[in-house]
Amino acid sequence: MRPLHVLALLLVSIILQDVAVKEVIRVGEPTVEDTDNEQEVVIKGHEITNEITDESNIEEVKKVVDQIDSIERPDRTLSEPPETFFELYESDNSVSVFQYYLWMQPDGGAILMDSSENFFEADEENTATLKEALE
Repeated sequence: MRPLHVLALLLVSIILQDVAVKEVIRVGEPTVEDTDNEQEVVIKGHEITNEITDESNIEEVKKVVDQIDSIERPDRTLSEPPETFFELYESDNSVSVFQYYLWMQPDGGAILMDSSENFFEADEENTATLKEALE
């Protein structure tokens, strides 16, 4: 009987591994709309250019997103297009967990805007981690 228990446990663990959600970080180029107002850029969307499947990079991005601080809507980002777009995407469920547009700042930090147009600020260290993980 003992070998059957071991076999059953192995089968259950294999099945549970297949059930695990497959996450990817999708990175893209933002697309903006031309406007007559030079003070504000209108983001139309994005074009995905890369998918990151490396688990350690995905974990690094998730860690940074958990550490960024919410800020008021900054004036500077509205007049310039964002440098990049990234999202955590669950490919099995076709669901985007989070989406951000990213503007690099002269001090080495970054401003991020989520899909609800909430703004966040990443310090220099978190920005460097993001840049490395999104490459």
